[in-house]
Amino acid sequence: MGNSLSRQRSVGSSQFWRFVYWFVVLLVVGLIMFGLVHALKADFGQCSDFDMRCD
Repeated sequence: MGNSLSRQRSVGSSQFWRFVYWFVVLLVVGLIMFGLVHALKADFGQCSDFDMRCD
């Protein structure tokens, strides 16, 4: 009986880790989208100082 009680996690802890998981997932997706936008800007003629192909 002691094992079944120790395996259960509290609801608050579970919600916290679910929030952390989705926060990290959305952060990674956002960073990928941000990188794609800046990488594709040079392809559409909007060059910045960091674009080597616009020299």
